[in-house]
Amino acid sequence: MVSEDEFLANENGLLEGSYLMSVYLSERGVVFCVITDAGRTKTTLSLPEEVRRI
Repeated sequence: MVSEDEFLANENGLLEGSYLMSVYLSERGVVFCVITDAGRTKTTLSLPEEVRRI
């Protein structure tokens, strides 16, 4: 469920060491985001309305 821009941002994040973000849909229909920081030391689960652009 990531856009092409978000996919490319994740690809760049892997290559350059910046943050990663994915969006998932639960079995109950809840959309949530998984964001991993650039240092790969912290991963956060958030609802889309709680996510601010990094």
